[in-house]
Amino acid sequence: MTQGALYIYLLGLIPTFEARYAIAVAAALNMNPLKALAIAFTSVATLSITLPYIIPYIDRLAEKIQSTGKPVISKTAALYLKYVAKARGKAGKYLSKYGLIGLVIFIAAPLPGTGIWTGVLGAHLLGLPRRTMIAASLTGGSISVLIVFSATYPVIDILLH
Repeated sequence: MTQGALYIYLLGLIPTFEARYAIAVAAALNMNPLKALAIAFTSVATLSITLPYIIPYIDRLAEKIQSTGKPVISKTAALYLKYVAKARGKAGKYLSKYGLIGLVIFIAAPLPGTGIWTGVLGAHLLGLPRRTMIAASLTGGSISVLIVFSATYPVIDILLH
């Protein structure tokens, strides 16, 4: 894997940035479109498969860290827990009203505050099964990548040529 590919892959794993915005960076870097899509879909798969298993442990760890009272560390944990509470509220509205399709749409919408991280957090907090979270994340994350890909690559191509 080249340095550029690794950079795009790692960007695709960052909360709120995720693969949908990493694909836009790949376009700006003039990366081969098929290579960019493959990397973005790999980021989506990585998050979709791992987050439903990792999130419960991150929550417990953040709660323990917050209670330590150490200034920087406990404030960081408090920020994370505040993000979790917001995610529960945002994703919960879609889930209670539209169910699984709502979760897919929520994850797929390339808007701030949506995406795989927030969708899985919300689904976890509402007690959805891991299989459901994985399926919704794979589907919604892939749709989001395709939306941003279709909007960015043609525009970059027009601007560069």
